[in-house]
Amino acid sequence: MIEALPVHVARLTREALEEEPAVWPRLGLVGPEDCGSHRDMDIAHFSASAAALEPYFADIVRLGLGRGRVDGPARSQARALGLVAERAMLAATGGRNTHKGAVFLLGVFLLSWAAGQRSIGTVSVTASLRRAARAYGPALLGELPRLRAEDSYGAWAFRRHRAAGMRGLVLTDFAPLLAVWHHSCALERRRVGALAARLGSARLLAAALSDDTNLLKRAGWRAREALRGEIHGLWRRGGPLDPRNARELAALELRVETMGWSAAASGDLLAAILLFRKLCAEGLARP
Repeated sequence: MIEALPVHVARLTREALEEEPAVWPRLGLVGPEDCGSHRDMDIAHFSASAAALEPYFADIVRLGLGRGRVDGPARSQARALGLVAERAMLAATGGRNTHKGAVFLLGVFLLSWAAGQRSIGTVSVTASLRRAARAYGPALLGELPRLRAEDSYGAWAFRRHRAAGMRGLVLTDFAPLLAVWHHSCALERRRVGALAARLGSARLLAAALSDDTNLLKRAGWRAREALRGEIHGLWRRGGPLDPRNARELAALELRVETMGWSAAASGDLLAAILLFRKLCAEGLARP
């Protein structure tokens, strides 16, 4: 079982990445029918990227199972694997950044989850994320003062706006992701609405809570914050779970695309939610 586990979990992770674009609303992201706000990529690029990343996820799970803890050497090896994965993604997509955020987020989670499998058996998603935050937090916090605005867009976003993106997600103990996950679990327990609507609700909450540096780049600070507030209000009114919101959701989708905005971080968080669901459904994790 342990020998087959990395390959199996990697397949589940690939499936999560492949299923994420089909969840509506997409808020400017690429979907099966159109490219959203992205004129340089389409669903074929995302499918190719997910396939190229599958071996990486298997390697990350093997690493966690092998070490049984998320220590410095494990993090260093995971970082090296992540860089290889990013190159594989770019090669598969002709240089397009389809899943860089997911490489980091899902890699960090799977390393922690697999380490827990080795040490204590079936572990919860929540415990795995909190273990990952404890393991990665100090190192990421130490990186922030050394970031130079000219190094990358993410570095500029932090120096200018204190927007920390995926680093910030870890430094908040994954609070936004956990909020979306617990919301999703509550809807599942109560069987509220259809699955598509529940996932759409998760997308909205993820977009509202994410410190999205891609959206910051495209929209600017004020517009991003206004959009987050609007999305959160729509989510509180039921979002796709309430059919009365259909027209407002469609108008929001159209406006986001017209403005060329893209809630990229919500895609990464939703892919994680889809993976969590799969692991729990197969008895490989608990909520």
